[in-house]
Parts: sequence; structure tokens; C-alpha cells
Amino acid sequence: MSTNQTNTESQAPNFQVVEDVKITLRAELDQRTISFPALLGLEVGSVLQLTRPTGENVDLYAGEVLIGCGEILVIDSNLAVRMADLGGKFLHGRYLAGPDAAKDPTG
Repeated sequence: MSTNQTNTESQAPNFQVVEDVKITLRAELDQRTISFPALLGLEVGSVLQLTRPTGENVDLYAGEVLIGCGEILVIDSNLAVRMADLGGKFLHGRYLAGPDAAKDPTG
């Protein structure tokens, strides 16, 4: 085995250590802030209007980290999400976590 092969193998991440760790994935349609009295006034049939336009992708989270966005689908009467963007720096006006997250891509 050459030195280059040894260095490459030792630098490759070992995911066996975390392969049994469970991570909660979440698809978030939108969020809204309401007052406490408005919360108390909610009842069956109440409608909460959201700001995200129809047809816009939902945000995808791994734990509390925004990791991408996806398109809502219906498959066999169940909701599903098709991955549209994973790991991009900027989604729906939000910067993803990371060392360059605070930087504005427009300069």
C-alpha cells in the first residue's frame, strides 16, 4: 500500500461510529406568530393564514438545522417531500448554518 493511499484512507470520515444514531427530519411549511389571546381563541375549524406562497418549497430540517428544501407531493394518499435543494447556502431568504452563513451572497 502506498503512502498516498494510507493518508487518503486515514482522512476519510468514519461514519460507522454514528450509523445507529437516529436524526429527526422535519419538513416545515411555514410559521406564524400569534398573540396568546388569539391562541386561546383557536377552535376546530379555525384557519391560520400563512405567508408562504402556494407552490413554494417547504424547508427541510435535520434536528434544528436547516439542510435544504423540497416539494410537497402526494404518493398513495400520503404526503411526501421531493428534495429540491440540499446543502445550498441560501433558502427562502434564510442562510443555512455554517462558517459562511452570515455572509450575504450579493456582497
